[in-house]
Amino acid sequence: MNADEKILEALILLIVDGDERVRSYMRIALSSVHFKITLDEVTTHEEALTALRNKHYDCLFVGKPLPDGDGRNLLRELIARENDVPVVMMTEARDEQLAIELLQAGATDTLPKSTISSEVLERRLRDVMRLAL
Repeated sequence: MNADEKILEALILLIVDGDERVRSYMRIALSSVHFKITLDEVTTHEEALTALRNKHYDCLFVGKPLPDGDGRNLLRELIARENDVPVVMMTEARDEQLAIELLQAGATDTLPKSTISSEVLERRLRDVMRLAL
């Protein structure tokens, strides 16, 4: 087993998004990746902070608009708390300027919600977890 396979043997992920459809697309897509995923879901900034206090996650997928604020605020708070969990910011559209801003703010990667598929998520997770080493 190579290092990438060991890293991806089992991942614990948290999806933070107020849109049930997005969370559903993520659940479906992640159910088809070629490694074991434990998936938790929350809908708000505050629920995400509570989840992070109670459990270790290997990666977070955070929607930009949240019912109680902006996903960027959650990202900033995680950076300020020196939380080193990789964060993939999910965006509404392919907006290069927004992607650059989110990466500069500390996101590990960005993912346009319109591109969610098992192939894209598997590739992104491999890349993100490799960067996290």
